[in-house]
Formats: sequence, structure tokens, C-alpha cells
Amino acid sequence: MIRTMSENRTPVDVGIIRLGNTGGPMSARLPARGFVVHGFDLSAEARQQLQAAGGRACDNRAAAVTDADAVILMLPSSDVVEQVVLDNDVLAAMRPGTVMIDMSSSIPGKTVQLAAKLQASGLPLLDAPVSGGVRGARNGQPHHHGRRRA
Repeated sequence: MIRTMSENRTPVDVGIIRLGNTGGPMSARLPARGFVVHGFDLSAEARQQLQAAGGRACDNRAAAVTDADAVILMLPSSDVVEQVVLDNDVLAAMRPGTVMIDMSSSIPGKTVQLAAKLQASGLPLLDAPVSGGVRGARNGQPHHHGRRRA
């Protein structure tokens, strides 16, 4: 279960993988709201922008998910999501119960298959694709297409 600020008054740790056009603005908004954000992107510039917004830039994916209560994925496809999530270093860094939130442009059937694999490791996967583009992310108003546990 994800802790919230109001329930525990302790920061919620969020790992974010891919700080691109949508993930970058979304992740930059979270530290100001009391979340501890650890983010990774292949782009050093994207990591620096997160750091400037109060987040913690990580040099690799495993570092971004270590100790996270939730991990947000903002990746380009189902294949990339699977490659990242099933990486041994990433899986080893997450504790059971860490909620994976896939906000990527993923194929629903592949997400369901991935959820079954993750469940065996005690990692629930929430399929929560968004749209609204960069403008929606910057304004804090992305459109969620549905929230369902895969």
C-alpha cells in the first residue's frame, strides 16, 4: 500500500524512470508537494532538471527504484517497459509491495502478462496511461485513461 503524506506525515518515496517530455515535468512537480523523488533518465540534462526541481537524480535505474514506495514508468512502448522492469538489477532493488505504475504507451495485453510476472515477485502493477502531452504534464493536468490493476 502506498503511504500518503496525510496518513503518516512522512515523505512518500517515488522512483521515476524516464524524465522525458512528460515524465520530466510530472516529476518536477512532486518534490514541492512533499514527495521524495528519485529519477533516472539516459539524458544527463533531464537528470539535472530533476535535481534543480528538488528531486534526486540517479545514475542508473536500480538507484532510482531503491527504497521507493512506488515506481512510475514513463516509457515509449510495452517492449521497453518489460525490458526495464524485468532487469535483474531493477528487480533486486525493489522491495516486495513496491507499486509499479505504468504510465507508458503500452499494449494492454502485454501489460497484463507483465503484471503476472511481477506479482510472483510481490510487485503489483498499476496500468495508468496518460495523455495531455507536455502541456498537461507541466500544468499538472495530464489526462488519465484509466486506472486499473493489471
